[in-house]
Amino acid sequence: MVLTLALLPALLPGLNRGEAAAPPTGAGPGTTATELASAGHPVETGEAGAAGPVVGDILDTLPLTVPPPTTTTTVAPPRPTTTTLPKPKPKVVAPPVTTTTTAPKPAVTVPPIVGNSQSGKATWYEQQPGICAHRSLPFGTVVTVTNTNNGNTATCTVGDRGPFVTGLIIDLAPEEFDLLASRSAGVVPVTIGW
Repeated sequence: MVLTLALLPALLPGLNRGEAAAPPTGAGPGTTATELASAGHPVETGEAGAAGPVVGDILDTLPLTVPPPTTTTTVAPPRPTTTTLPKPKPKVVAPPVTTTTTAPKPAVTVPPIVGNSQSGKATWYEQQPGICAHRSLPFGTVVTVTNTNNGNTATCTVGDRGPFVTGLIIDLAPEEFDLLASRSAGVVPVTIGW
């Protein structure tokens, strides 16, 4: 802002009791009263006998230009924006479906015995392979023995007498009994044919 001499009386009351005069020609910003007086322009001085400094002294110390007020504008930095993304839903994977199917046991079909037959239980005893014991069949008779639980069969030749226990109809050598069932079973239901 530039202060001219015309505004000086308003800023410093008591300097000029009358009307403010227009600034002299050639006076510009920054011109002091001493410069005006030396240039031949009239400079008002205070009332005679007034105490204190006269206008010329005041004007010499004051520049006629006032620096413009500094305005500081503070702009707040933009606030950071936070975008919250929704969390992805976890994929749910179903466990594979497993099914266990147990095949039904096939029905045991005992092959028909052609000729004579007898049903009962068989056991085993220490005998040479291929020989079996029966109570009444003639020696040398070839007998087919079938396990009625699983359908397994074995063939042997009557070469001994026995078994003499109620319910047992034939004694087999260990090798033939192994064809029907495990020896640990001890006794199995059978049908014999000859």
